[in-house]
Amino acid sequence: MEHSELDPAVFSQEELAALNLAAAVLAGPKVSDSVFASARKYVSDRQIVEMVALVGYYWMLGRVATVFQVDLDVAQGTSVFDAGVQLANGKNR
Repeated sequence: MEHSELDPAVFSQEELAALNLAAAVLAGPKVSDSVFASARKYVSDRQIVEMVALVGYYWMLGRVATVFQVDLDVAQGTSVFDAGVQLANGKNR
């Protein structure tokens, strides 16, 4: 299996249609009619616009971080996660 191929045994048909749309948007600049038709079987045109916007937004964030060589914060321990779990369990009230 190629790195760019999606395993249909792992994803539903709806998920595959959304992932194929996202991949086509990233590969751009145009998306084929067949990719749009596949997505339209499961979601509305508005949802397709929202998916394209979401893919574009995260692509832009990645590009800004790359161009400006933004250092990523590395998680230090689990204190924030542990505090969230305690809060969810009502222990910090």
